[in-house]
Amino acid sequence: EFWTNFTNASQVYSIGEGASNSTAYVGACQGYADGVLHYPLYYILMDVFRDQNPQSMEKLAQQVKVNNESFNDTTLCDIFLDNHDLPRFLNQTKNEVLIRNALIYLMFSDGIPILYYGIEQGFIGNNSNQTLHLGEP
Repeated sequence: EFWTNFTNASQVYSIGEGASNSTAYVGACQGYADGVLHYPLYYILMDVFRDQNPQSMEKLAQQVKVNNESFNDTTLCDIFLDNHDLPRFLNQTKNEVLIRNALIYLMFSDGIPILYYGIEQGFIGNNSNQTLHLGEP
């Protein structure tokens, strides 16, 4: 009740967070804030665009169908490949084609893309301060 009242009173776009891979659970969070961080999509993108044992693109199509059933408005979902709570995307793949395809999906699918700092610089997210140099041989 607090978040619903707060969001309405502030009259600004608000983002909620339900850190789960369950689309139904995260979708229900949209009842308390305008948008929610789309954790279920993050996990699907990791499955589809990773180097080792990638899943079929059909998994993305299935997720879009579930999104439409679970969210009030999919265009208000905040979609991401990286954030401060989860392993970086570049920790899952070094394949530049897969990286670019994942970013293209992020930019052109329903939702508000969030680019967490470092993907543009090739941060891979381990403690060695290494980076992946995209576009170099």
